Amino acid sequence: MDFKDSENLAPKKETVTLEDVVSREIVQEILKFGVTQSQILKIIEVLALELENRNTMISIVECINKDHEMESGLITDI
Repeated sequence: MDFKDSENLAPKKETVTLEDVVSREIVQEILKFGVTQSQILKIIEVLALELENRNTMISIVECINKDHEMESGLITDI
């Protein structure tokens, strides 16, 4: 998105778009480390534990645990 396009966005939409760009950049930095699929799931789980919305956190963690058998539920296993 160039500057001209961003002028046409509502302020709230522009903020959300910029936050999405930053999120994608963070993901790219994590992937540069050469993480495994198991590590990606653990990162998602740990980030989910930081969410303020408890219901969303539980849903994400349950989804990960349902499809990926965790070796241990301890956060110290990271």
